[in-house]
Amino acid sequence: MKQSTWDAIVNNDKSYDGLFFYAVKSTQIFCRPSCKSKIPNQKNVNIYTTSAEALQNGFRPCKRCCPTDRTWVESSEDISNKAISYMKKAYQEEVQLNQIASAIAVDPYHLVRTFKKQTGRPPLEFLQEFRVMKTKEALIHTSLSITEIALNHGFNSTAYFSTVFKKFTGYTPSQFRKLELLNKAH
Repeated sequence: MKQSTWDAIVNNDKSYDGLFFYAVKSTQIFCRPSCKSKIPNQKNVNIYTTSAEALQNGFRPCKRCCPTDRTWVESSEDISNKAISYMKKAYQEEVQLNQIASAIAVDPYHLVRTFKKQTGRPPLEFLQEFRVMKTKEALIHTSLSITEIALNHGFNSTAYFSTVFKKFTGYTPSQFRKLELLNKAH
């Protein structure tokens, strides 16, 4: 094995992704060079030029870096934009991280790392903030009860909705609605 190949594995060098795959004999798993898994013992590593070659030799794909899934070629921005688009469409439903990742065909852990690197916060925090923005509109422009607003915007309980709303606005939903009514009156 060339020293540059080993260095790429040790340093999780993304620029080598697609140029080769490495397989670990002791685990029977193969990865991309950028995989953040534990650094293997060099004597246990085989190098393959394609993922198909690694599969033919009896290795299974890593669940962390998904080397057989070509979506890893996408940029962090593409992955984040797809996740944002999905969350904006599904914000009224109860959404789990696994659902978002599955909808955009990426590993959940990769989604969290990529999204946080791109936006500065995890996907579910973005979703909560987006829901709060939508509920603020509903509190101002409708006469729906707070419970109806909570349930219509993906929150499974009024208590949880109030906690999340206060986290982002500093007010409970009822306090926010009263303040907005007072501001409209003046």
